[in-house]
Amino acid sequence: MIPKVFLGPMSYNIVNAVLDLDIPLGLIPSRRQVEYNTGYVGLTTEELYRITRGSKVTLCRDHAGPNQGSSYDDGLLSLKEDSKYFDVVHIDPWKEVSSIDEAIEKTYNLITFCLQENPSLKFEVGTEEAIFPYSPKNLFYFLSQLKVKLGSFFQNITFAVVQSGTELDLPCRKNTGNFDIKRLRDFIEVCNTFGVCSKEHNGDYLLDNFGIAFRFESGLHGINIAPEIGQIETEYYIYKIGSNSSLFERLYLLCYESRKWEKWISKEVSPQELVLTAGHYILNTSAFKEKIKKEFPEADLEIQEHIKTYVKKVYLQANGYET
Repeated sequence: MIPKVFLGPMSYNIVNAVLDLDIPLGLIPSRRQVEYNTGYVGLTTEELYRITRGSKVTLCRDHAGPNQGSSYDDGLLSLKEDSKYFDVVHIDPWKEVSSIDEAIEKTYNLITFCLQENPSLKFEVGTEEAIFPYSPKNLFYFLSQLKVKLGSFFQNITFAVVQSGTELDLPCRKNTGNFDIKRLRDFIEVCNTFGVCSKEHNGDYLLDNFGIAFRFESGLHGINIAPEIGQIETEYYIYKIGSNSSLFERLYLLCYESRKWEKWISKEVSPQELVLTAGHYILNTSAFKEKIKKEFPEADLEIQEHIKTYVKKVYLQANGYET
């Protein structure tokens, strides 16, 4: 069964919570989070596979390809391992292209490389708007050319990424941008024409206003949620620290010195907003464990319960149940 909800595994707690729920869900590790030899979560590709096998979890590599890891490379070593251990691989060379035609060629080459390793592997193609914006017409052309080039292997494409105008503001915890329902439905129609599932990235911060339910009612097949679920864990520590200013200062300095907030913050923000933005990047570091986490021995179980409560609400909305 192909899940509708895909979650970023920024920590062991997210992985464990998803496994404990025992419902069809996807995990979408980026190369920076989980890689064949490293990753800030502390799991390798093979280790994540071993942990999740036998469960209802679908493993989907998010943004595989060149210039998507912690340092620049062609992405082939990573893809070689992904082909062994993932159910679906998102082929994303779009950081490296300047046209749709170039994206077609690079996507085809990377899919062909993976199929040599595993002919049964499934794929997600296309990318999110922040990397390379395209229109429904562009996606139609992109998929039509891949269908010609791949022949019968086109059926291995499970998802295509649609772009409805979403954008994330992590410090303020908002889904911004200009959401366009007609544009979304046009994208979905293109996907349906080619028999692939539509998938939207950046589905964070949509739960409270039933934005997730609305998208699935409109025909969307899948959605990615990542930073928001990582922030559940960070928010827990901010709440537990409370008025302990010296402990919060330790947390703030760890986040600030990581420099991971630079990707998301372009204006002056409060210390708490910076921590909310970068906190999930440092959860597995020895410094965080020694300076912060040891103060809260009950943290993991409580955090997992918070994550499960949130994920269940998302799952119910995506599947047409009121929450």
